[in-house]
Amino acid sequence: MSLFLSLLSAIAAVAPPPVEGVWVDKGLPGNWAGTSAVLSEAGVDHVLPCLLYGVSPAYPSSLVPVSEAFPPDTGWANDLIAECSARGIEVHAWVILWKANRADGVFLDSLAREGRLQVDCSGDTLPWLCPTDPRNLALEEALVLELLDRFPLDGVQFDYVRFPGAESCCCQGCRDRFARSTGLSPGAWPEDVLPGGRFHREFGLWRADRITHALVLLSMAAGGRGAAVSAAVLPDRADALGCGQDWSLWGRSGVLDRIYFMNYFRTAAELDSVISGQADGLTCGTPAVCGLGTGIGRLEVSPEEARRQVETAIGAGFSGVCHFHLNQTLLRTLASAP
Repeated sequence: MSLFLSLLSAIAAVAPPPVEGVWVDKGLPGNWAGTSAVLSEAGVDHVLPCLLYGVSPAYPSSLVPVSEAFPPDTGWANDLIAECSARGIEVHAWVILWKANRADGVFLDSLAREGRLQVDCSGDTLPWLCPTDPRNLALEEALVLELLDRFPLDGVQFDYVRFPGAESCCCQGCRDRFARSTGLSPGAWPEDVLPGGRFHREFGLWRADRITHALVLLSMAAGGRGAAVSAAVLPDRADALGCGQDWSLWGRSGVLDRIYFMNYFRTAAELDSVISGQADGLTCGTPAVCGLGTGIGRLEVSPEEARRQVETAIGAGFSGVCHFHLNQTLLRTLASAP
C-alpha cells in the first residue's frame, strides 16, 4: 500500500462518525423508556429537549413566575434525561432565547413597563426581550445557569440567537445604547437607522455585535459548567445577518462546539440547492450539523426521502444531522431506518 493510501486509511480510521440528533418539544412524545429504545436502535446519539422557552422554564424557577402557557413539567424532563442517559444518548437542553410570548401575563406586563421588550419600527411592542438590554442578558444567563444546576445535562443549544427580523429593535433603550456605543446621534428615530437612513449600516453592525456579545457571554457561562454549547441558525446567511445573526463569525471564532443549520425542505433536491450558500458554515472550523424537517407534518417527508436527505447532508460535508421534531411520525421514520 502506498504512503498516500496509508494516510487516507489512517484518517478514515480516526474520523468521528456523523452525529444524529432530534429536537423535542416539551411534553413530547411520552413513554421515554420505549422512545429512548427506538432512538438508540436508530443510531440517535443526542436529543435536544426544550427546557427553557425565553423566560419560561420547564421546571419551577426561583427567578421567574410560573407560566400557564409553558407550565413546568419536571417529571417529563427527569424521565427523558434518565432514560436517554441510560442508553448512552446525550441530552442537550434546547434553549429558546428572548421570546417571551409564553411568559406569565403579569410578568410580561411588568417587563413592558420597565422598557425591556422589543419595539418594532412602527412603535409596536413585541413579546420579545430586547437583547441589547443588560438586564435581559443577565436574566437569560441566570436562567441558563439555574437550568444546568437543576438537571444533569451534556450540553446547551441556543436558538433564536437573533432579533425577530430586520425591523427591530427600535426601543428607546436601543437608541440610547447605540448612541453611547458608536458616538452617533440619530435625530430621526427610527428613520435614521432603517433602510435608506444615514446610520442604517452602522446600526446593522451594532445589532449583530450585540447578538454576538450575548452569545459569547451565554456560551462562556454554560461552558464554564462543563456543558457543550451549540446554536441553531437561519440557513440563509443574508436573512441571518438581517436579524443580527452572524453565524459565519461565530464559526470562525470558535465560540461554539457545533452550529445547526435549520434546513427544512420536502426533498433532497431542494436541500442540495441551498447547501452551497452555507459554504462558510461548512468550512469555518466549527462542526456544522444539518437540521432536517423530518418530523414536520406539512412537509410529508417519507422514510425513503428522509434517508436521501441524510445522505445529501453528509455528502455535502455536514458533520451530522438533527431532526425536527420528535413525534410519532418521526419515530416511525427512525424505526424504519436500515
